[in-house]
Amino acid sequence: MQDGRFVGVEFEKQNLTTDDKFYLWLNGDNEVYLNSSRDTQLQMRKWVLEGYMSNQIENKFPDFNAGLNLDPSLLTVFPNNVVDINKMFGQNGKYIPDEPGHPGRNKMIWELDENTRVTFEKHPYDKGAPEWHRNWHYHVDSTEGSHQRFLLGQNVPEFLKRFFRK
Repeated sequence: MQDGRFVGVEFEKQNLTTDDKFYLWLNGDNEVYLNSSRDTQLQMRKWVLEGYMSNQIENKFPDFNAGLNLDPSLLTVFPNNVVDINKMFGQNGKYIPDEPGHPGRNKMIWELDENTRVTFEKHPYDKGAPEWHRNWHYHVDSTEGSHQRFLLGQNVPEFLKRFFRK
């Protein structure tokens, strides 16, 4: 394995699922979006808006309030989309392509410092796992604990707030 891929397995963007293309696009790979079909582009735009708006409504519009105060630390819960977590930490996460046998994982990683990593992923292929594990969730590895699990909408632990974009 090298760079998150099995050695010898060709990585071609045109062979990616719509989910994979979506996460590459959210991390700044506009080539994926521009070279996708019109239907795929519309689906990806719809997902961005649906995820963003549902999160904002559920959490009483934290981005609006954070914007008014120019303070991203007001975003106090784990968001349900990559766009908001990228904003929260002021950096784009790294997309890890799905491995064979693990379709739909769509893993994203934020390396906040040498001791702190945040992972956002799901495991829809793991039929025996609890529902929370098959759906989107976070793992935090840090000096505060290894592989701590957080669900969407749960409070961000205080120790992570030092990494919020100022």
